[in-house]
Amino acid sequence: MDRFEEVSRDRRAAALIVEPLVLGAGGMLMYPAWVLAELKKIAEASGTLLIADEVMT
Repeated sequence: MDRFEEVSRDRRAAALIVEPLVLGAGGMLMYPAWVLAELKKIAEASGTLLIADEVMT
């Protein structure tokens, strides 16, 4: 998250694409909802797009 915040703040990233809550490509690993919420907060603060692309579930 620190790295995403850094590149977003410096306008080096146009968007971040994530698999929300379940990392299907990573072996169906789950991560807590607060992680997605924090990424959303960083994206909104910097005007960076946050694309949640879920196709596995």
